[in-house]
Amino acid sequence: MTTTTTTARPRGSRGISLEWIAPAILVVAALVLIFNLSRSTPGRQTITVENRSSAPVTVRASDDARDGWLSMGTVDPKARETVEAVIDQGGVWRFRLTVGPDRVGEIRRTGDQLRAAGWTLTIPSGVAKRLPETRRSE
Repeated sequence: MTTTTTTARPRGSRGISLEWIAPAILVVAALVLIFNLSRSTPGRQTITVENRSSAPVTVRASDDARDGWLSMGTVDPKARETVEAVIDQGGVWRFRLTVGPDRVGEIRRTGDQLRAAGWTLTIPSGVAKRLPETRRSE
């Protein structure tokens, strides 16, 4: 006959503890959520707009597909304005320029061009010449 040996488990010992599984799953889920949110939140840029024209120009930004326009404000004539926290439009930015109700132009810049220019957009001095004759004489 063979002898079977059994060992008594010390009091309070339960083998493998499963108490850590729920908190570990919550931590992993939180890390995945934070990672996904950080990737889906668009970056923001500080852009300086230099208006060399003789008219106050309102600037709006969009991506290359023009999927909506983000207002950046109005820059006074012969002035420079810094706009904080502009949502990054991606590889290609489009800037729509208006004076009052009149659209006077659109400027297209790649992200690389903006970076090279120190995130500065220069509105050409000739923008006011695109206004209708009646508005130029006002």
